[in-house]
Amino acid sequence: MVRVTLQYISRKGSQNAPKHGKDLKEHARRLTHLYLNDQYIDSIGDISVCQNLKVLFLQNNQLLKIEGLDFASQLTHLYLQRNKLNKIEGFERLVSLQKLYLGNNSISVVEGLENQSCLQELHIEHQSLCPGEEIIFDPRSIAALGQSLQVLNIQGNNITSLEDLVGLEKMRTLLVASNNLSDITKIQAVLSAIPSLIELDMRDNPVVQDYKNCNRILASSHNLRVLNEKQISMRTLDFMKKFEEHEQRVKARQPIQAPADLINSISELASNLPEALAKDVTSSIFMGTALRNVKENIGNGHQNSSASEMALSTPFEGGPFFHFPAFKSSTCLQYDGHTIPKPFHRQLILGTQLGHRQQPPRKLKPTTMPKCDKLSSAVIVANSDITQNLKGALKQTICGDMVSTK
Repeated sequence: MVRVTLQYISRKGSQNAPKHGKDLKEHARRLTHLYLNDQYIDSIGDISVCQNLKVLFLQNNQLLKIEGLDFASQLTHLYLQRNKLNKIEGFERLVSLQKLYLGNNSISVVEGLENQSCLQELHIEHQSLCPGEEIIFDPRSIAALGQSLQVLNIQGNNITSLEDLVGLEKMRTLLVASNNLSDITKIQAVLSAIPSLIELDMRDNPVVQDYKNCNRILASSHNLRVLNEKQISMRTLDFMKKFEEHEQRVKARQPIQAPADLINSISELASNLPEALAKDVTSSIFMGTALRNVKENIGNGHQNSSASEMALSTPFEGGPFFHFPAFKSSTCLQYDGHTIPKPFHRQLILGTQLGHRQQPPRKLKPTTMPKCDKLSSAVIVANSDITQNLKGALKQTICGDMVSTK
C-alpha cells in the first residue's frame, strides 16, 4: 500500500511537484493545496513541513484512520470521502477546520469534534452501517458545533430521530433524505428549535409520504425557503402557519354529546318514516335549531361557531350510524290523494304505464319541498329546545309544509 511522505508528494502530480531548481522543503512549506486523492493511500507519514496547508484532498483512498495531521493548524478544508474510516479521531489540533467531508465511510458515531468551533459544514452521508444500526451524535460534539455549524448532511444513515440536533442553533441547511424518520411530532419540535433553518431535504422518508406532514413541517419552521428541493414562498409559509393554528383550535374543541332521550326520539322517528321522507323531515327540524344556536353563539362573542358545526350525525339501534344529510330541495308528486317523495317518482310512473294500477289516471301536480341550506356532517350539537319542541316541529313540518292540498 501507499504511505504519504514528503518525497511521495514531490513525485506525484504536477500540482504538488516543486518547480525546477527549488528546494523540496521550501516548496512544501509554501503549499496551500495538496492533491492526494485516488492514489490507494492507507497511511499518512511525516509531512509536518507543510505548515501553510489549507486544503487537503484525500478522497478515494484506503485510509483506516486519520493521523499525522497535528501540524495542520491552518487547515480549513479536508476531503476524506470514500475511505475505510470507522471512527472520527485525530482532529484535536485542526482548530481552523471549516469544511469536513466524511461521506461513504463506516462511521457510526459523530464524535471527536469538541475543538472544531469554526466548523461550518459537516458532510457524513451514506455510511456503511450494520443492518438495523443508525448513526448517533455525541452531545459534546453537538454542543461544540452549536454556534458555528451551518450545513449538516446526514443522508442515508438509517436515522429515526432528529432530537440530538436541537443544539445546532445556527444551522441553515439540513439534509436528511433517505432515512427512517416517521414521527412528525418530534420533527416539528426539532424544527421549531432551529429558527435559522432555510433549506430542508427530507425525501425518501416515511414521514413525507403523507402530504399533510409536509404542510405541518412548513407550519413548524420559522424561515424555511426550500423543502425537498422546492422553493417555498413567504406567502405559502404564512398560510400554512395560520392553517395549522386553525387545525389545533378545532382539535381542542370538546364535542357536546346529545342526550339519550333525543337520540331515542330521532331513532324512533327514522324507523317509522320512509327513508327519503325521514331525511327531509329531520333536516328541516334541525335547521331552525342550528341557525338559532349560531345566532346565540355569535351574540355571546363566539365568532368561530358556524352552521356547519350544527349538523346531525348520531348512532341508533338499527345500525352503527344514522346520518341526516341536508337537501337543497326535493320535488314531490300527488297521486291518489298522497304526496309521493321524489325517489319514488320513477316507480310510480313505470307502474302506471305498465298497468299495474287499475285506477283511472289522475293529473300529477308537482309541489316543492321547503328548501334547506346545505350543512356538512360534523359533531352532534345538543340543544334543550330540540327535545321540548320535537313534536310541534314534526307536526308543523309534516302537516303544514309537505302535504299539499287538493
